[in-house]
Amino acid sequence: MELEISRERINTLLASIASQRIGVIGDLTMDGYWHADMTRSQLSRETPLYPRPIFRESYSPGGAANVAWNLADLKPASVFAFTVFGQDWRGELFSQVLRNAGVRLDDVITQSGWMTPFYGKIILMGHHN
Repeated sequence: MELEISRERINTLLASIASQRIGVIGDLTMDGYWHADMTRSQLSRETPLYPRPIFRESYSPGGAANVAWNLADLKPASVFAFTVFGQDWRGELFSQVLRNAGVRLDDVITQSGWMTPFYGKIILMGHHN
């Protein structure tokens, strides 16, 4: 079954977004990107490993938080997140990232003993295999 939607209907739907209040429930995660300059790395004396000298880091919403972020970018009346954050540095940073994106955190539960979901990705730069 093929469904088609007219340009007028799309325009009507997009125009109506400004009056919508949207809630996102789910696994809101924070993605962290750490860029390591391997040209500055030397074999560790304590372990037989090369440390990863981080020279740049950035954080962005992942999982359901990415959905909330993209919805907020459409400029609805509001986007609310419903999830649990830990009382940890990730929760504080994640809250700031989401608020900056325009996502409301009025109903987010902050729980001690809970670890805010985080996916750290180390990007190795300056090395040759």
